[in-house]
Amino acid sequence: MNTKFKKVPIKRFEPQQYVRQLLEPLPYPRHGIRSNSDAQYDYSEVFSEKISNGFWVFLIESRENIDKCFCIQPKSGSNKYFAINFYISTATTGYAIDKSISWRKQAAIFSGPTSSYEIYVSKSDSIRHFRFVFSEKYLKNTLNLSNTFLMDCNVWTVLYKHKPIFIKDPTPQEKLALERLHSLFKYSQNECTYFFSLSSCVYNIADSFFRGPFRGQKSNHLLKDDVEAMAKVVLKFERNLLDKFPGIASLAYEFNMSPTKFKTCFKQIYHTTPLLYYRQLQVAYAISLLNNKQFTLKEISNKLGFKKSSTLSSWLKRYGDWN
Repeated sequence: MNTKFKKVPIKRFEPQQYVRQLLEPLPYPRHGIRSNSDAQYDYSEVFSEKISNGFWVFLIESRENIDKCFCIQPKSGSNKYFAINFYISTATTGYAIDKSISWRKQAAIFSGPTSSYEIYVSKSDSIRHFRFVFSEKYLKNTLNLSNTFLMDCNVWTVLYKHKPIFIKDPTPQEKLALERLHSLFKYSQNECTYFFSLSSCVYNIADSFFRGPFRGQKSNHLLKDDVEAMAKVVLKFERNLLDKFPGIASLAYEFNMSPTKFKTCFKQIYHTTPLLYYRQLQVAYAISLLNNKQFTLKEISNKLGFKKSSTLSSWLKRYGDWN
């Protein structure tokens, strides 16, 4: 049945090695946009960013000239890496795990260093592969692995029992956030707020993914209009970060909701309050300036409207892993 697909092994690299082996930037790049290509595909455009020590994100857009079966191979080595892989394709694509093939247009796959799977890609099918790569140390420091719900979920079995993989459909919220991430990579790199907007988007997607397996059987279904409204709220936050937090009542009125519904919708999607989300954006912005040594902590505090630099310092230590 699948003999027409040419088998092509895909090598797995540690994140920094992968970036080094990418080809030079594509000819005639869009102004201010950095991208490379991967010789393992007939056509590809690759975007990458290091979000934090032990955490990288990649976007690989690819298209093939013939039908191919990509064989994702295990990666041996002392450094163990785990990955969330979101695949969005224009045609139905086959994902083979343990000899069972699932045909779908989109998939979310969590894999570990011993994972192997196959992807059946038809000729001319365009695929967006969003890859979130974590070191083992980063995940174990970030996830609360003693959580009793997490003990029973597939994330835990991949990390500790070495079950190689699991697959699910991306949620509507994840798909919307992935569209945002795609837009940031391709069109927003030259904006002054690019990195913290990208970091915010990436952290929200990862948070949504890891919460998914142990939220319980009951799901809260949000209307599409509500999901889109919350995405616009986040965009408003990113574009007005140096302004004072607008307040729940004002935001709810702007988006034609009651304050209670506004807070509920926001927390269902982003798993935090609007104010805390806004503060975390400010933390990401402050860290990017501090890392580039552009401003002092006091100058950044003034830019963000904090009366005391010690207030920003406490937020940085709490949410930014900053000392």
